[in-house]
Amino acid sequence: ETSGISCMSDSAIPWKPRMEETLQISRAQALDKIKNSEAGFGVLDVRVPSEFTKDPDPFGKLGIHPRFEHFPWTDFLDEKGDLAPKTRYKLEALGLKPTDTIAVIDERGVGAADAVLRLRELGYANAKLWAGGYRELRGMSSPSKSTK
Repeated sequence: ETSGISCMSDSAIPWKPRMEETLQISRAQALDKIKNSEAGFGVLDVRVPSEFTKDPDPFGKLGIHPRFEHFPWTDFLDEKGDLAPKTRYKLEALGLKPTDTIAVIDERGVGAADAVLRLRELGYANAKLWAGGYRELRGMSSPSKSTK
């Protein structure tokens, strides 16, 4: 007896996950936008305060200075884990517009990935996960080092 739902395609090749490319921005792409001071581009650091205070300016150490805001990923959520109603107003108060391209970054990507989905839910269609996050960024010794 079957339910009529199949995890296999007609060609019997197992399903494989695929990253939606519009959800992420590579280090090279982000650094290029920062270097060219692209209008409407900003970085949103969503680390929790305890992580943020340990290293509040990782970009400055590399000699780069993007439009930068800190907004912990936990601030997107209410006490039930749903999108907090005041989130949009807080983001607007930081100067972030729904039309901006926002590279969302944290240490490992878990909080940033959730924040990107929450931003998209709020209408920030150009919110993107900074692939590699701070861990990869810290591996660079200078802005002239290869960004691939």
